[in-house]
Amino acid sequence: MKYKSIIDISSIIWNPEDYDSNTSEYFKLKESIVSLIKSIKSEKPFIVLRTELLYELINGFPYNKMPNSFNEFGTLVYEFLGSIPEANRIIFAGKKSELSSLPDIVKAYFNANTQLEANYLITYLHTDRAVPNVYFTFQYLHGSPDALTTFQNSNKPSEVITETILSDDVVKLEAFFRKYKRIFEHNPKHHAGQAQGEYISPLSCFKDNNPSIPQKYLEEGILDGSKYYHFDLENNVYVVFLPTKDNIYHGHDETNRNKIPPSIRKQFNK
Repeated sequence: MKYKSIIDISSIIWNPEDYDSNTSEYFKLKESIVSLIKSIKSEKPFIVLRTELLYELINGFPYNKMPNSFNEFGTLVYEFLGSIPEANRIIFAGKKSELSSLPDIVKAYFNANTQLEANYLITYLHTDRAVPNVYFTFQYLHGSPDALTTFQNSNKPSEVITETILSDDVVKLEAFFRKYKRIFEHNPKHHAGQAQGEYISPLSCFKDNNPSIPQKYLEEGILDGSKYYHFDLENNVYVVFLPTKDNIYHGHDETNRNKIPPSIRKQFNK
């Protein structure tokens, strides 16, 4: 895990009064949110998201206030929230504190439960930094060009600055994910018929030295531990991708389905 992602709560739970007053801004915001969701679905980063906050997001998303032209957008958001794999969620014990953030992510229009979850998130951002946190927001909502900062009662030495991606800047958003994009690199030992230990483990989807299909499987793969898994329908076999260096992965078939984690088999139903 190279970083943990945090999504601005206010990008899902909109301010109803501001929406009514500045609807045109939300039409623009909608497109930027779609871009972020597509990037997250493609790259599958770890998301810091308690189950309680997930429920608040689902219940607080203002689908009923949106015009018919937002129907497709609303469906996309609900589908995204409902399909985040638990294995990709970082669930932590909520701890209330006197910490604050700038800009303030605890919005006055949030209900009490959402405000509490936002406070828990501030505490997490401030204290759990062994793996870097990355905060995804939008310029209109963030209201500042500066990164999100957490602090204790304006005590400057206690400030913690979290890397902040203003996701409506498509160039910067794409550049960020490009840094962490998983790249398939074929290992010759997985040519058809080559042995790996006691097992013959070719990579059947790698044909004619064309990496496009393995790359696609890697991008769509489901993470478990440090490995990504995909099911190759054409060859009726699981493909396992292992990290080698940085963002480079090599892959091989796994014919012994008992070696596939049960959670992966359940998701592929194979």
